[in-house]
Amino acid sequence: MPDIQPVGMIDLPAELDGGWAVREDDTDADQDAVNISRAYDLVAAASAIYSRGASEVRVRAVEAQSPLYFAHHSDDEHHATLFGDVSCLLSGTAATCMRTSTDLTLWIGPLDGPAETTAALVESTWAALGGGPSVAWPVGMGDEVELPAMLGTLTAYVDSPETEPPGTETASSIEMDVAALSDAFGGVPAAEQIYSDSEGDTTLVATAVGSTAPETYVPYVDPNKLGLLAAPLERIAPNDGTAACLVRNQPVTVEGDPRDLDPRVVWCERIGDGVMVRIDRVGGDIGSDIQSVKELTDELYVAVTG
Repeated sequence: MPDIQPVGMIDLPAELDGGWAVREDDTDADQDAVNISRAYDLVAAASAIYSRGASEVRVRAVEAQSPLYFAHHSDDEHHATLFGDVSCLLSGTAATCMRTSTDLTLWIGPLDGPAETTAALVESTWAALGGGPSVAWPVGMGDEVELPAMLGTLTAYVDSPETEPPGTETASSIEMDVAALSDAFGGVPAAEQIYSDSEGDTTLVATAVGSTAPETYVPYVDPNKLGLLAAPLERIAPNDGTAACLVRNQPVTVEGDPRDLDPRVVWCERIGDGVMVRIDRVGGDIGSDIQSVKELTDELYVAVTG
């Protein structure tokens, strides 16, 4: 990838409310900010780690608007919630929170402790940066989106309720997911469906929303600093405009066998033509077949866009 630099810059405060001081030896901050900027069409971005005692938290900002956080209602690991204008994604005992306007998005986290504490830190930092009033993403409505009855050899749950995959969404939770996804994008049409094989051994969840969006930003991690062969999370994005995938690698030291990385799909998504489609919550052996999930995502995109 060419060495493209962001346009403009954002000055994060030297301190945050509560005694958080910026860490001067954060050597990953510049690359992290460049990655954010690239995801948002090269507008200004910033990244910094703040410390207070033994605790640390990452603060990121970009001069662009973002959708709010979304998490499936059936997801045991993540939960999305709102505190006024602040959207938070909870994972375990930590929360990452964000606020967005037409010309600024601010993220803080993950930070251990109550989500309300992280949300309050977002609000005070937002005020320090001179952030404007929050507005819904985007202004206006997109076209209705419809998901196909089949995806590859997998069948939509709504068309084969007798093969409902165990432990996944019911029809009512799908409805809640669709409403939450629509709200995250300012009220545009959205859709969600479970797909499975006849035995229920292979499952996945497909979502679509009638709006384009920035590329999903993946925080920068230098695996060399961790003594690892690869970063815990990697975004695989071809240059041909087809689906990009986020994969999770097993921790393998630099002396280890690359086959032990055992990468598995977290999600694959494709954005364009007024829609964003995503496949996630992939269950079964297909989860380690990144190319197959990518191809299903491209198939989903073609079906939704017509």
